[in-house]
Amino acid sequence: MSRARDSSVAPAKTLSYSATLTPQAVAQVLPPALAARIQFGSLSLLPGSFIDEKLAASHSDLLFSANIEPARREQASILLYLLFEHQSTTHPLMAFRLLEYMVRIWQSHLQRHPKATRLPAILPVVLHHSDTGWTAAVAFQDLIDLPPETLPAVHRREP
Repeated sequence: MSRARDSSVAPAKTLSYSATLTPQAVAQVLPPALAARIQFGSLSLLPGSFIDEKLAASHSDLLFSANIEPARREQASILLYLLFEHQSTTHPLMAFRLLEYMVRIWQSHLQRHPKATRLPAILPVVLHHSDTGWTAAVAFQDLIDLPPETLPAVHRREP
């Protein structure tokens, strides 16, 4: 799986759709160092859905906010975006679709907080029920059609 370039564009991880959705189940698909910092007792469901209407029959989503153990004195939080894939195959451009949903979440955040100058971190988690596991890209940069040795040079120029 690819790594994220920064904390606001975390890689999508996968969790078997058949798993019971508990904080422990979600924590299992996160990097252990991140899961250890999330205060799962602070999970709060946020309103709204960010999926395309045409996909509503086969997808559903939930957005949670959770506190993170602060590295400094101020309290930090992260948004956990759970996308439920009610299909048995993977979508090759799911990382792009997640990016679209993340932009919608950030747009909603900016509407509620018009004076904000920073965006909240979003950690997308895709839950699906494919028999073969997730086989598509899990990071947006894996969808970019460039030779692997060129991608780091492009990343230095991306906003």
